[in-house]
Amino acid sequence: MARTHRTVTRKPSIALLHSETRSYRVPLFERLNKFYNITFYFMYGGGWSKQHPESKKWKYHDMRPLPMVGYAGDFSPGIVTQLFKPYDVIITSGLASFATHISFIIAKLTGKKLILWDETWEWPRTLAARIAKPYAKFIVKHADACLAAGTKARDFYISFGADPQKIFIANNSAVDMAKRSIDEKYVQQLRKKYGLEGKQVITYIGRIIKFKGLDFLLKAFVEIEKKNPNAFLFIAGPDAGWEEHCKELARKLGLKNYIFAGNAPHEHVQEYYSLSDVFVLPSRFLYEDNIVNDSWGLMVNEALSLGIPVVGTTAVAAAYDMIENGVSGYQVPQQNIPALAVAIEKSLANKPTGARKAFEHWNNYNTMFTAFKKAITLVMRK
Repeated sequence: MARTHRTVTRKPSIALLHSETRSYRVPLFERLNKFYNITFYFMYGGGWSKQHPESKKWKYHDMRPLPMVGYAGDFSPGIVTQLFKPYDVIITSGLASFATHISFIIAKLTGKKLILWDETWEWPRTLAARIAKPYAKFIVKHADACLAAGTKARDFYISFGADPQKIFIANNSAVDMAKRSIDEKYVQQLRKKYGLEGKQVITYIGRIIKFKGLDFLLKAFVEIEKKNPNAFLFIAGPDAGWEEHCKELARKLGLKNYIFAGNAPHEHVQEYYSLSDVFVLPSRFLYEDNIVNDSWGLMVNEALSLGIPVVGTTAVAAAYDMIENGVSGYQVPQQNIPALAVAIEKSLANKPTGARKAFEHWNNYNTMFTAFKKAITLVMRK
């Protein structure tokens, strides 16, 4: 009597290298942890995982970064010995990161499968970036699979030589802010504190840094304020070296109805968003810097989750996948101040009503996880 042999599929052993455990990554990491034998390596070593109770069930290591020219905080040589452990797959994030540069070499030396996960869709034009570009293209071309945060990252991978059949879009997702009830009392306190009663509020929430383009929003607001005395520009976020420039610009422009409110407390970010009639992310391309533009722009996800229309520019990756003109907001050319002003005016005059639907269409952790699953299945079949 012939025996039937049953093939037992072993769960692959995976090392995932990422910067830190941010709140918007926890739902993805939870799914990966439940489905795979996975170990997380957090290259910045800030210990952020401890902030999230889910991490108690994970296998993870906070690495110890050292200062190194060319790497922004993730140069952790200790990862080298870790990657020689018997993992089947290495998932690394950030094409310009030390994690990716070293894991690619080790994967090729040891026969491990390498999956590259990235948001990048524009490459800097600095001298260092030009020198590094051939190696970056070589990594992309020879990675076993690529996970793209959105359609712009997918196109970038292809332009760097990746096989389109090996690219999977892992919809870049953020926590659904509508799942927590809004503290209306706190919202009213903010409205009273900043004199927003009866105003049409244009909101910018995020780091005040040059590539985010807040200076263009201030210039666009000049015309908006002239035509609409009820318009108010509300700016909240931490200073990243560009705030004083923007404050001085606002004074020179003679703006009246605006406020720099400082950083929004993490536990009340929803309430700050809730002040908005329209949210604006006016980012620019900044090729002379190592941070070229908004590699994604998760504030777009967050605002749309609360049903707030968004005006974003062509330097915001999320705008290509989540903004439909006149439906969930408007996308305008970067650095085009008249177009930015018109889009904001349209949003205030006739508020687009499809913001929440746009969020639900794109922002899905199950879809994001499925892309990871497909990439892992592909490389394990080789």
